[in-house]
Amino acid sequence: MKKTISCSFLFLLPFLTMAKIWRLNNNGANPNPPIVADFLGTLQQAHDNVGVLSGDTIHVEQSPVTYGPCLFTKRLILIGVGYHLSNNPQTQVNTAYTSKTDYLTFDNAGSIGSKIFGLSSTGCTIAVDNIELSRCNFTSTLGGGMIKIGTTNSSDITNTKINGCFFSYGYFVASVLYSGGSLPIISNNSGSGKSLNTNIQGNIFLNTSGGTTISGSYFLLGAGIVLNSNTNGIIKNNIFNCNVKNIDVQNFYLLNNIAESGPSANSFTNCRFEYNLGINDNQFITANEINSAKGLGNQTMASFGFVGGTSPDGKYQITSGAALTAGKTLLPCGIFGGDFPYHLSGLAPVPNIYTLSLAPVAAGATTMDVTASSKSNN
Repeated sequence: MKKTISCSFLFLLPFLTMAKIWRLNNNGANPNPPIVADFLGTLQQAHDNVGVLSGDTIHVEQSPVTYGPCLFTKRLILIGVGYHLSNNPQTQVNTAYTSKTDYLTFDNAGSIGSKIFGLSSTGCTIAVDNIELSRCNFTSTLGGGMIKIGTTNSSDITNTKINGCFFSYGYFVASVLYSGGSLPIISNNSGSGKSLNTNIQGNIFLNTSGGTTISGSYFLLGAGIVLNSNTNGIIKNNIFNCNVKNIDVQNFYLLNNIAESGPSANSFTNCRFEYNLGINDNQFITANEINSAKGLGNQTMASFGFVGGTSPDGKYQITSGAALTAGKTLLPCGIFGGDFPYHLSGLAPVPNIYTLSLAPVAAGATTMDVTASSKSNN
């Protein structure tokens, strides 16, 4: 009897500890028809609820109102609906709203291993291990850097993943000038600790920030990735269009990237870079190099064969031209190649319904016909 009870308990244990999925929707307390969600307030309020445990998932649903900032102390998976929904086909039934948050902070050990998909946010600090930002839209007009990697002390972190995201600085609204005369999208935090094995793949970096005048001098602001010697990792299959400098990094391997602008030369220290494409020689042919290895396949091209159009991310698809086979082993350069191919509109790797129709219902009918179209987004 004791053996039977013990085995039964062990069989049930995984179900007793199974992670839970929660719904967050702040469209209002009294909509008609009413919204049936687990939480109706801010993301922080949902996070702080005692019922939400590490390992749980929160679906952050569409809303015209931001869900606010969040300081994470739990390991959570957040799933939003994506972005640029009206610019690409087969996104969501409702393309008017996204899943908007303000600044996200991961600097508590309890948040190690958190993953974020499909959100639209103003920025993020990553100061613990194993944080993944994937298929998110980060848009900001604030100074100080959009994504900060690393701690504010001497502690090290590892395995940051930033894949398939859309980054854009619209213009500069701050009085603090970033060191070096540029405002980077991704930069180091203020601490002396290392950020090891940083993986940045399949992202779009747009930084066309305006200028500012300080002490009578005019500074043009706008940089992509600026990471110092405390950081290492891989930068692969990204697209850069920044109006000062696209890349200034140390200890990185760079592969299959495209720089479609190039006012200032890229800078590489203790790096290896190969099979990257630039609009000007100073991106990958005559870049500033210190103790770096320039491999084969780096090229300068006047055009990369982008399809263009009105979609902010879809226009970077390459249907023909040299860039289709200019990557290593004849693979495509840019965001739709590589280990983490870009997904239009940042649709999370969960099914989404993009069309829904109801057949006319006769008076007194007890059933109705519903037709829905969906896709998996894996």
